[in-house]
Amino acid sequence: MPGSLDPYTYPGTDVLRNIPDIRDPQRLAAFEANATVARLVAADAAPLEGRFDAAHLKAIHRYIFQDVYPWAGQFRTVNISKSGAMFAAAQFVDPALQAILRKLPGENYLAGTGIEWFAIRAGFYLGEINAVHPFRDGNGRAQREFIRELGVKAGFPIDWSKTDRDEMIAASRESLETGRSSRLAALVRAATVERSIQRP
Repeated sequence: MPGSLDPYTYPGTDVLRNIPDIRDPQRLAAFEANATVARLVAADAAPLEGRFDAAHLKAIHRYIFQDVYPWAGQFRTVNISKSGAMFAAAQFVDPALQAILRKLPGENYLAGTGIEWFAIRAGFYLGEINAVHPFRDGNGRAQREFIRELGVKAGFPIDWSKTDRDEMIAASRESLETGRSSRLAALVRAATVERSIQRP
């Protein structure tokens, strides 16, 4: 979307309106990276409480980006695409997420399963949330933190640093274009920390 038509950007630019009012894209990228890494480190130590619903995802996005964007934690009001791939239309973001995430309670939030099944289902949810892309920016970090916190609840800690960024992008795109989440599931499995077995 051209900057002149996007209410989230400064007029005539592609730079997102931000709290420190940084207009240079490289400076903004650096500021955002530093600010969000600090928040993610804090979230790793103390995950946000929530019901793993749309409100929980909003709270996670708000927490991560609260120092950067005034719209942190708010669903986007414009349609967006990436590399020619369209995400859910803005008016369908909330109902689409509700439809996806209401399945989680019936699956006991993926607790009580084996690690392989956890990875398959977590990969599915990661792909479905990504297809909605509910926020104007920062979707990847928010949805990965959502899945990481789901892993904590289910008893399967996830360490995303074990995954390759380019492979994550490729797997997300494949899921978006084909509806198949097996590649994302493989990444979740690779990032899931094996729990040691306590022996007497």
